[in-house]
Amino acid sequence: MLSRRTFLKGLAAAGPAILLHGERARAANAKRPNLIFVFADQLRACSVGCLGEEQVRTPSMDKLASQGVLFTNAYSANPVCTPYRATLHTGRYCHANGIMQNDVQLPLDSVTLPKVLRSAGYKTAFVGKWHLHGGPRMPGFVPPGPARQGYDFWAANICQHDYFRTVYFRDTPEPIRMQGYEPDGFTDEAIGFIKANKDGPFFLCLAWGPPHDPYVAPPEYMRQYRQEEIRLRPNVPKELNGAAANDANRIAAYYAATTNVDWNLGRLMAALDGLGIAEDTVLVFSSDHGDMLGSQGEAKKCRPWEESANVPLILRYPRRGRSGAKSDVLVNSVDVMPTLLSLAGVPIPESVQGRDLSFAALGKQGAEPPSLYLAFYCTWQGMKPWRAVVTKDWKYARHEAGPWLLYDRKSDPFELKNLASEPGLATRREGLDRELAAWMAKTGDDWRKFTFPDLHPSRNPRPWGQKMKE
Repeated sequence: MLSRRTFLKGLAAAGPAILLHGERARAANAKRPNLIFVFADQLRACSVGCLGEEQVRTPSMDKLASQGVLFTNAYSANPVCTPYRATLHTGRYCHANGIMQNDVQLPLDSVTLPKVLRSAGYKTAFVGKWHLHGGPRMPGFVPPGPARQGYDFWAANICQHDYFRTVYFRDTPEPIRMQGYEPDGFTDEAIGFIKANKDGPFFLCLAWGPPHDPYVAPPEYMRQYRQEEIRLRPNVPKELNGAAANDANRIAAYYAATTNVDWNLGRLMAALDGLGIAEDTVLVFSSDHGDMLGSQGEAKKCRPWEESANVPLILRYPRRGRSGAKSDVLVNSVDVMPTLLSLAGVPIPESVQGRDLSFAALGKQGAEPPSLYLAFYCTWQGMKPWRAVVTKDWKYARHEAGPWLLYDRKSDPFELKNLASEPGLATRREGLDRELAAWMAKTGDDWRKFTFPDLHPSRNPRPWGQKMKE
């Protein structure tokens, strides 16, 4: 195995080039695990069966949790599509990796997870919704080369939420029109890649579009959920003048899409079993962010509330990991890259800001992060830019002008009572404010430098005048 110093020196010199070649690469990586990271779009943690939602059917997610580790405190560093994908791929916070809004291209010189793994001898693949190539929004062809950020195999589009008319691309601009429902087709592509590379090691990232709106699924899934049987969460206001019925209708369709995604996760698990490689494959299931779906009277994402920021995270590694375990270790999306690299035995680049939390997956002792740092940098649909800190007991969020939200996570899991103005909690609030300020200083965040007028740069100048590149 390469030393950390030698590996990083070589990576810096070679950029995205592969450092190990041919027989040398195969010999060096013979015992390294395959890595599969699968994530749904806009799936909130509280809408998964093994995380407590009894109304939704997620047998594959539940099975995966019974075979691995279920993380109950997993969060999206910036709960919106493109920024999450940037934190996942770089292990850096959005103000550090340059992606604070949707529809902005990840800088081509970024040190990314697939580049590092490819340099260590892994075959890399991306399947699904990419959303890191910049605007405008369209299915979109991403040409082979730097814009693919280190991925060898490609079956993807830039961004399309038209789930029964999906168009995607491989290595030519010729569009491929998918038959049927999008997660089914992309899962077919993922399984095809796994079969072709079963001798490994490989890294596969599979990104499904649902249950992101529009809330729709094939009829056999839609029939499983009835609007009148949906129980809304306690934090959905009852005074929305009929909106509760609309929330129930959306949630029924959201659950239907979730159950289809779950079925496709099961197909992936069955493929690994059938090929005899599940034992040596790290399989992770997660989401980029959640969906408010009426909670707190809000819709969609970009909020610090649990329904928006808390995501499912399940990790299974049969050869070395724990089985049927739950972990309340605080996990941020920037922690995924260093954790996967550690499990693969690949040195973690100095650029990474996230933490290696592999000890939690392996049942070992390790230094747990005392808090997580979350941020949203834009004004969008009435939402002001905010920063937040999450501990196991508290969640605190503020705008630049002052405190905004404070919740006792233990006694108030539905975040029904905002304690930000409680005089008796002034000391607690001040302590969390100091913790948040320390995070901002540590990561290089700044209210004035990293605040933007709108989420969609297609309607505004790109940050720092950034231009589209291929």
